[in-house]
Amino acid sequence: SLSFNLNVKVIFLCLLLFSLGCSEGNIEQASGSTSKAPTSQIHIYSSGTELIDALTVLPRGTQSLVEVCKVKNNSRLWTTFCNSSPPNITSLRQLFAALGVTDESNTSCTTNSVSLVRNGTSVLNPRCIRFSSRSADSDLVAVGFQRDETTLVEIVAKDPLTKKLHFYLGDFELACEQSESGCPKGVFFTEAAESNWARFSLYEDKILRNTALDCTTCHQPGGLNAPKRLIMAEMEFPWTHWFDKGTDCGQSLLEDFNKAHIGESFYAGTALSKFSTLEAFTLDSFIAANGFSGRSNGNNYFDSLQIEIEVNTTAGQPQTNINQSHSDTWTAEYNRRNALLALDVFGGTGFPYRDCKQSDPLKIDHFSQKLIQFNKGQIAIDQLPPLNEVNLSSEQALRERGLMAPTGLTGPALLKRACLACHNNHLDQTISRANFNAQNLAKNTKDQINNAIYRLRMVKSDLWLMPPKHYLDLSEEEVLTLINYLKAFNSSRGHEE
Repeated sequence: SLSFNLNVKVIFLCLLLFSLGCSEGNIEQASGSTSKAPTSQIHIYSSGTELIDALTVLPRGTQSLVEVCKVKNNSRLWTTFCNSSPPNITSLRQLFAALGVTDESNTSCTTNSVSLVRNGTSVLNPRCIRFSSRSADSDLVAVGFQRDETTLVEIVAKDPLTKKLHFYLGDFELACEQSESGCPKGVFFTEAAESNWARFSLYEDKILRNTALDCTTCHQPGGLNAPKRLIMAEMEFPWTHWFDKGTDCGQSLLEDFNKAHIGESFYAGTALSKFSTLEAFTLDSFIAANGFSGRSNGNNYFDSLQIEIEVNTTAGQPQTNINQSHSDTWTAEYNRRNALLALDVFGGTGFPYRDCKQSDPLKIDHFSQKLIQFNKGQIAIDQLPPLNEVNLSSEQALRERGLMAPTGLTGPALLKRACLACHNNHLDQTISRANFNAQNLAKNTKDQINNAIYRLRMVKSDLWLMPPKHYLDLSEEEVLTLINYLKAFNSSRGHEE
């Protein structure tokens, strides 16, 4: 999703979205691959291509519009950018203005996203959605943004004539990214990240389909002939993880956010003075009014009310998660999602964390204070840490947050969890990503499976690692389990080619 330091931005751009599978492109073994001096006995191969090179195959800036504008549609985004004088986008608010989504009251923010940038969302850098209307809108537009190193903007626009949704991914560059030294990581979490963009690139979902930035794995999981849809995982009261003036969890999250952002005037293009009035119900209304509510559209699968009732029996919840909570309802759905059940309906594996807060109660005061100190001019930008590192990060927490697999999975279960979301029968079978099928191993040749094994053993910084580390971080034991399963499958086929 350049010239900048190897950071989370690059990782998301090469793997995520959205974000959703075993990495992009062809699974054939890269030519000229070499072994690096490994720190691991498992991850020993390198293609010679680092993650920083992920965007070299895509056009940038105004050149990116050539591909976007090749096939006409009547959406507000297409008509805005595909004309003789497309806007030069240099800030988030300018993008909002160009797309006609300037009403700040049509904003909802979540601290636990299931989108492309889900790994980097926190209460200190929430993901905010600005949308065109709370009612049915034949010309709808919605824009998703959060401050972080990915510098991605997700956009959906509807063609009022065909009634079809078109998904786009924007990528902005700060001026410091074009310098030899790159940007301090902290700058992506400040107000400076929302303006003075040096370059803005735009891609429609069609050009991303053969990459791990593919929007359709979640927004069109039923395949090319299925309709695309809008997603809100927690589309029912009390909308756990969303800022909301009318819910206990929403108010507590908003208090944590406001405490840290003292001294700022806006976040995600919305005045901070407006945040106390934000509601999750407004986005809920937008999605429902446009016909995308219900589990058949991949929504409402997080039973907010019942999960909160069960979690809140733990002392301190929802204001603090210092005590380990439990929810049978959450655990059952967590297991379903990790088993990739109903893939053609739900797509992907994204599932929100159990508690109201996924921030670490032992970290949040420290990270909040750092941002306050920066905004007061008391520390330099290079002393401001990436704010999304405030989240819980123990191995158990990473598994429960969906960044690692559940414990104890067998080889077949690990294959589903690590690869099935992007390599299945429902998605486009004409692209090179379909050269590996995780849903039906019998469709693969022995060489294809051997190449998948090779990709599992790439060093963790490599562009071709399967699965990408920031989609799912497999332990070495899990990699071995998966490799042994694939090897056993190949052995069972004898000399079959």
